[in-house]
Amino acid sequence: MNPYLMANMPFKGVDDFQTVALAAYVTNVLVAHPALPASSVSQLVAAARAKPDAVKYASAGNGSTNHLAAELFARMAGVRMLHVPYKGGGPATTAILGGQVDIFFTGLGNVWDHVKAGKLKLLAVTESRRSQLLPGVPTVGETLAGYEMAVWYGVWVPAATPPEVVAKLNAEVNRIMALADVQQRLAAMGAEHAALTPREAHELLRNDAERWGKIIRQTNIKAD
Repeated sequence: MNPYLMANMPFKGVDDFQTVALAAYVTNVLVAHPALPASSVSQLVAAARAKPDAVKYASAGNGSTNHLAAELFARMAGVRMLHVPYKGGGPATTAILGGQVDIFFTGLGNVWDHVKAGKLKLLAVTESRRSQLLPGVPTVGETLAGYEMAVWYGVWVPAATPPEVVAKLNAEVNRIMALADVQQRLAAMGAEHAALTPREAHELLRNDAERWGKIIRQTNIKAD
C-alpha cells in the first residue's frame, strides 16, 4: 500500500474497490549509520532537537513510504531533519551505508544483512506492535505514542462484487498465506501475514488513506 498513490489516484481507491484480504505486512524499520551518536529513538529525537536539520534522512524519492515515515516522525517528535531523496531504495541504502545520510526508514529485507554485519544500527520497527520476526526490537510508538507506518499488500476486487464471492476469496487467500512454505518465504523477505476479514482489511485501507492523505496535503508532498 503506497499512501501517496492512494491519495493521488484518478479514481476513489477506497470507494471503488472492496478489499478482499491483507496479504502481507512488510516489517518496516528505522536504521541509523553507526557514526550517528544515537542508538535508540529517544536518543535520535534528542539529537535532532539539539541540532535542527543536522540529522539527514534518506528516501527512495519524494512521496515514497520512506519519505512519509520520516515526515510523520519529524512532525510527531517536533524536530526538523534534512530530507535527501534518491532515485530508488537501492541508492538510498548505498547512501546510508556510506555515511552520506544518518537514518533511513525502510523494509527489513533491504537492510537486515547490513544490520547483522554491524554496518547499520537497528533502532526500531515502525508498525504499531513489535514484529514477530524481531520481538526484542521496540516500536517507534513506544517512544512517540501513536506513531505507526505500516507497509502492507492486499487483494482487491470491484466494489460491486457479491459479498459471498469476497468471503470465499478471503478464505482462500488466508488459507494460502498460512501455508508453512509461504510463511517461510515471507519471513525470508522480512514480511508477515495477518489474517483479516474483508471488513477489517477494508477498514485498514480507509484509515490509512485518510491518515496519509492528510499528511500529504498538510506537507504539500509531491511525488517525483
